[in-house]
Amino acid sequence: MAQPSQHPTKDATVQAALAERRQQAHRLAIRGLSYRQIAAELGVSHQTVANDLKAWTAEVRDPLVNERRQLESDRLDDLIRLAYDVLGNERMQLVVSEGRVIRWSADCSADRHTAVNDCTCEPLLDSRPIVQAIETIRKLSESKRKLWGTDVPVKQEVEITAPAKSPDEELRELVEQLGLNDSTHERETQ
Repeated sequence: MAQPSQHPTKDATVQAALAERRQQAHRLAIRGLSYRQIAAELGVSHQTVANDLKAWTAEVRDPLVNERRQLESDRLDDLIRLAYDVLGNERMQLVVSEGRVIRWSADCSADRHTAVNDCTCEPLLDSRPIVQAIETIRKLSESKRKLWGTDVPVKQEVEITAPAKSPDEELRELVEQLGLNDSTHERETQ
């Protein structure tokens, strides 16, 4: 286990020097130098340059990526709330065709799917907005799972052990446990 340093200012100095070297490596890489050229310039190995560039990229990129991911997640949450508002809306929309409300009732003398002007039939309620809201919620939830990586399959380990006995041996044991023998079995089958 690593021991805490006796000299915190020395650690801070080392960390500052490391951060500066990583920035220099990044600037040189942007200028088009190879890892070996950067290594020669900084007086380190080319593997150290590779590690420094990887660390620098993670230090700069990861916080930005996480911030962007959180903003996108918040936006998806807002959209999901709006879709749930459609589901919770007490007022149902009515089916309208050619500018007229479609009415329907089992007692209504008119065709079920035509607009009736002078009818006491109930207006036909439109369930499409609810179905669309449900589909929207499903798609938004899928986007959110992908955003956070929770839809990734998880590797499962399964251990299969071979039975200690063959199926024939197990069958013989069962026959013995039941008190059946070949002669009893022969009589029952005849």
